[in-house]
Amino acid sequence: MAATYSISGLASGLDWRSMISQLVELERRPITLLEEKQTTLGEKKSAWNQVNSLLRSLKTAAGALNSPDDFNLFTPKATINSTTLNVSDLLSYAVGSNATEGSYNITVNNLAAAQKLSSKSFGSTSEALGISGELIINNRVLSIAATDSLSTIQNKINALNSGENPAGVTASIIAISTGEYRLSLTSRATGSEGISLASGSADNILTQLGLADGTLSLRNAVTGGARSWAFSSSADSIGQVFGLTGAASGTVTIAGVAVSIDLSTDSLEDIAGTINNNAALQAAGVHASVVQSKNGDETVYTLQIDGTQDFTDSSNILQTLGILKQGYSDVTGVNGTMENTVNGAAISSSTLLIDIDGYNTWTPGDSITIQGTGHDGTALDASVFSITESSTVGDLLSAVEAAFGGEVTAYVNGSGAIVVEDNQAGASSLSLTLTPSIAAANSSLNFGSFESSTIRKREIVAGQDAEITLDGITFTRSTNQISDVIAGITLDLIGADENATITLNVVRDYEGVKGKIKELVDSYNKVMSYIAAQNEAPGEGNATKPLYADTSLYTVKSTLRSIILSGVTGLDSGLDHLSLIGINIDKTGQLSINNAKLDGYLQSNFEDVVNLFSAQGTSMNSSLTYITSGINMAEGDYEVEITQTATRASAVGSGFSGVLSEDATLTLTNARGKEETITLSAGLNIASIVNAINSGNTLGIVAENDGGQLRISSSTYGSSGEFTLSMTGGNLGLADGTYTGLDVAGRIREQGSSDWMSMTGRGQTLIGDDDQAVEGLWLRYTGSETGMVDFSFIKGVGDRLDKALHYMSDGIDGYVANKQKSLQNQINNIDKKIDRMEMRLTQYQETLIAKYTAMERLLSQLQSQQSWLMNQISFMSGV
Repeated sequence: MAATYSISGLASGLDWRSMISQLVELERRPITLLEEKQTTLGEKKSAWNQVNSLLRSLKTAAGALNSPDDFNLFTPKATINSTTLNVSDLLSYAVGSNATEGSYNITVNNLAAAQKLSSKSFGSTSEALGISGELIINNRVLSIAATDSLSTIQNKINALNSGENPAGVTASIIAISTGEYRLSLTSRATGSEGISLASGSADNILTQLGLADGTLSLRNAVTGGARSWAFSSSADSIGQVFGLTGAASGTVTIAGVAVSIDLSTDSLEDIAGTINNNAALQAAGVHASVVQSKNGDETVYTLQIDGTQDFTDSSNILQTLGILKQGYSDVTGVNGTMENTVNGAAISSSTLLIDIDGYNTWTPGDSITIQGTGHDGTALDASVFSITESSTVGDLLSAVEAAFGGEVTAYVNGSGAIVVEDNQAGASSLSLTLTPSIAAANSSLNFGSFESSTIRKREIVAGQDAEITLDGITFTRSTNQISDVIAGITLDLIGADENATITLNVVRDYEGVKGKIKELVDSYNKVMSYIAAQNEAPGEGNATKPLYADTSLYTVKSTLRSIILSGVTGLDSGLDHLSLIGINIDKTGQLSINNAKLDGYLQSNFEDVVNLFSAQGTSMNSSLTYITSGINMAEGDYEVEITQTATRASAVGSGFSGVLSEDATLTLTNARGKEETITLSAGLNIASIVNAINSGNTLGIVAENDGGQLRISSSTYGSSGEFTLSMTGGNLGLADGTYTGLDVAGRIREQGSSDWMSMTGRGQTLIGDDDQAVEGLWLRYTGSETGMVDFSFIKGVGDRLDKALHYMSDGIDGYVANKQKSLQNQINNIDKKIDRMEMRLTQYQETLIAKYTAMERLLSQLQSQQSWLMNQISFMSGV
């Protein structure tokens, strides 16, 4: 029953709920006003968001014109003196901001090429080759088993391209013809260095595969000596380091002296010791040392042998060490003129001789006589190959190889002709005659005559550096992209023609600079247009804009306008305002460009235009140069006092007589804790010592010959170039200890002021300390004298705008950001106030409802009593 009392007017007849709604609505009026204010604040915040977006765009445009480097835009144009070639046939080019104007005559003599090698021919890709041993490919070891086929070897080589140290060589199989296949190796990198190949065991794998000839030459020559490959350990055996299972051992000759080496047990240190302990080699002036260096983060060791370049080796020992390498000369030999078949198809090594077409009847006693001359023209002893029912072509080929003492390789090509390759390099007098003796009259066997020729190329493509001639000077690089010859210009070589000269003219891109200036003008005008639109007076049908008459917005406008209209202090009065180069402002505050005037000044007074926009520091002293500045740096004239010049950490020996008296060990540690140890052998002269220390050194420490004494210095100036030196043995006269360079020291003040501002030195760089006007100023001083140095700082329009806009548009502490935060705080406070007022209004409404509900209940009770009394009166009247 109680719920019926909440029905408006049920007992009273009054629509009190409507009355309460109207009363509540009247009480809600202050909340409505707050919500309207909140909407207005939101619109202001959105408007400031738009202002900030426009200011950021303007800052981007100004930031693109606040440094002299920003004006280094260039337009390259190339022509060629050829009537048959276009520039794009030979090269493309890209010009960066650090380029300079100039004209360059370029001839592309050679393109860089990746080395490509080819093996001898094999009759199958899937049959076992019967070749076994270990092959070193770019310092990765490949084990070949006698059961491996050509395809297996290909896959094994390609598998070496995975892991932390990929070989960088791609293997593929080339089908010369049906039944004739060759293994091809291609370097993944261009350049003359090519593929490093070596037989890693006594088995001469390279020769067996036909990849290399028998000639040997130095792989890593140094002045008056040779160097090995780099190894990860100097104490472990070479076999261990490489992971060789059949490391070579035997005797090599060095400077004509026999030296025994066993790579399965000997380390680099062992080999160096063996050489240095050999009296004959010592007498010949031959010395060995183990040189430590860095390859990235890895410490590596090389064996350096000084005093001779005379090495011989027949056991692949010096090949495995990387001191010698085999050659890749063209293969000469003889080609058979007869292409034999079996059932119409070309014969192969597995073909039975009795199955060759034309050999109709085999008779016991049939044979083939093998005759010829060797590489040097010496006649072979004639040999007779007896044909049996099971004799194959391969058996005959083996007999041919045996007749030449293993100095040739014989095989059948894809056409069915016999080919014999001379395994020795150089001019060849090789000849061959095969004379069959067949008894049956209805049978014949003919291998034709054998003609001398170049059978194949081992080196299909020679690894080659790119070579260009620039203004008469020749440069070589390992790749076809050259970026370190002409400052700021990258050349991509596409083709080569030594008779074609390309003239590359690099001129300033005035249109590009003008485009940057136009972007600044357009961005500025957008800001001013938006501010003007916000300040349009409200009128009929024109609502008041959110930022109408906003003093903060006026401050933004006046600040930007002032920078545009103000002159740049320190410049020539004829070129210290934007208007003087054709950038004008009209009565509405909009900028415009007089194109003809600006074009003229860009062409005739380019540096003046740069000065008008950018921040620059100058000094009459060429040793002081400006790098960059902070946002608080004021323009004007300054005095810089240099109290200490920068030096490099350096140690100089004394008393060195010209030859190292005994073996010595030098340990160097740089400021970052990286350490390298260099082993120096007795007998080394100063040049060899310097060479040994600098070879592969990655510490930033260099050795020099200082009048016959050893000087070791940091390559960088200041305390960051500190190093520690420790020397054991020898007579170099170097003192153990830590050597430290000095940082430049100095301070700065405005000219005419007595207040100095501190600066911190880092190497040759002086940096303005924090919480000062010069905070963020970087100067470089390369001089060797202390004293006062003048310095002038100019802030151009671009830099002024950039710095001012930083304070305005910074997302954290910027002027606009703080304005937005203030507005948001006001919106949040109104939210809280509305929440409190809504709560009170709800309580007010609930109170009214409770009162009217109580009234309805009371009236209902009274009406019930009235009805009861009326019923009683009516009953009593009836009695």
